[in-house]
Amino acid sequence: MDKNKSQYFRLIVLSLAAAVASGCGSDLPQVKGEYRPINQETLPKAEVNIPRIFDLKFKGTATDALLAIQAKQSQLTVLDPQGKVAATKVDLDLRQISLESALRVLALQGGSTFEVVHRSDPLLRTDLAHIKFLR
Repeated sequence: MDKNKSQYFRLIVLSLAAAVASGCGSDLPQVKGEYRPINQETLPKAEVNIPRIFDLKFKGTATDALLAIQAKQSQLTVLDPQGKVAATKVDLDLRQISLESALRVLALQGGSTFEVVHRSDPLLRTDLAHIKFLR
């Protein structure tokens, strides 16, 4: 019985060696060009020296207010609004305020019409925000 096992083992080892030597894995497709994972967002890198406190004076719509905040804070990416877009007027006169506080003040002016959705990623130093209309 031991003789049969050793012969069987030798046969398996020789078969594997022959398969490797013949290049059985050479038919696999090869990656060409730059590797870019498709399951990850590619956001622009934010500047390192962005002032965290800023002043903002703005009158207009809520979606334009987000763009005005983005002009002051380049790490902010403004996404398209969600829901049925309604004409909303906001008036911002902010002094020495952070990004999070500015978005909070904008959301307070939305009342029951819209809310501001904000997501921060401190590792990438980026922020995402958009207006979500409630009606």
